[in-house]
Amino acid sequence: MAAGGSVNDLAAFAQLMGGWEASRAHKREARDIRKQAAREVEESREEARRERIEGRKFGARQRLAFLKSGVSLKGSPLLAVAETEKEVATRSDRI
Repeated sequence: MAAGGSVNDLAAFAQLMGGWEASRAHKREARDIRKQAAREVEESREEARRERIEGRKFGARQRLAFLKSGVSLKGSPLLAVAETEKEVATRSDRI
């Protein structure tokens, strides 16, 4: 009977080790997923930052174009600039 017990013990140990290895593999996979998620969050933040910068540049060019053409930044031109700034903020918030 001692030999039968050893085989059962060995099978139980092998099953335990298999479970332990599977657990380690899942933990590694979870760690890798968290790292990837952190990278994607950082990329999104950078993309939103670039979008805001480009939007500000566009707004500045828009204001300059109005001023160069002799248009005052009151009334409709001011509303156009404000709408541009609002759209830029909305786009960068979506990222």
